[in-house]
Amino acid sequence: MNLPQPPTGKNKAKSDQMNKRKIVIPKIPPNWEPSDVGREFSKYGEIEDIDHRPEKNSCIILFETEEQAQKAFKEMSGMKISPSFNLTVSMFPIPP
Repeated sequence: MNLPQPPTGKNKAKSDQMNKRKIVIPKIPPNWEPSDVGREFSKYGEIEDIDHRPEKNSCIILFETEEQAQKAFKEMSGMKISPSFNLTVSMFPIPP
């Protein structure tokens, strides 16, 4: 059985750079639709992609730059969305 190999050389460097532009929302607020994620996080920069994972009620957001991802992370982490929900945001990769 052939398993996927991790990137090496230039591909690894490119992958590492892309990962620094990603943030993870491990649990999307219950009252948010996928479009709400884009609307709220686009305030911090240009979003290239949102990988919505409905089976886990989570998503990964890819920003145009590392600085935009960092800013969104700092500004949105712990934000009170409702009386019973504070938003959790992590930098990619997802912490164990």
